[in-house]
Amino acid sequence: ESVESLLKAFEPFTLANPKVLGAIAITSVVTIAAFQWFQQPPAECQSPVISAADQQKISDLLEVAAVDMDVGYLTSPPASNAMLAYKEVLKLDPCHLDAIGGLDKIAAALEQEAWAAFESGNKQLSLEKVTDGLNANSHHEGLLSLKSKLSQGASEK
Repeated sequence: ESVESLLKAFEPFTLANPKVLGAIAITSVVTIAAFQWFQQPPAECQSPVISAADQQKISDLLEVAAVDMDVGYLTSPPASNAMLAYKEVLKLDPCHLDAIGGLDKIAAALEQEAWAAFESGNKQLSLEKVTDGLNANSHHEGLLSLKSKLSQGASEK
């Protein structure tokens, strides 16, 4: 009997097994639900009715933001950069997922730059990157963590 149990353990994996199908179905449902939940704007966010002219303006601003991101104009020059373009989109549609995501990407990129400056000993540059990043996303955990670390270092002097 133990030999049969051992041989069964080595049988090929099959999708026809009801337990396997159930596990795949549950995993799929949970994955899809989680993906949709993370893609949703906050529950309190209600997109306004947007005119055709404003829809075109949003499209143009997103195009400008994409170009600025490609060339590295995340938060500067002051007159035209990706952060400003995304913020203008959010003035027209506070729930626009592309603009929200763009600001998150800017914050993440600046977090990387801030940590690199911090690790190389340039705390002033690090703080500037943190400040710029928090202007893009004031709730970014990594930037808030580094800001706290920089504040602790300044208070220890």
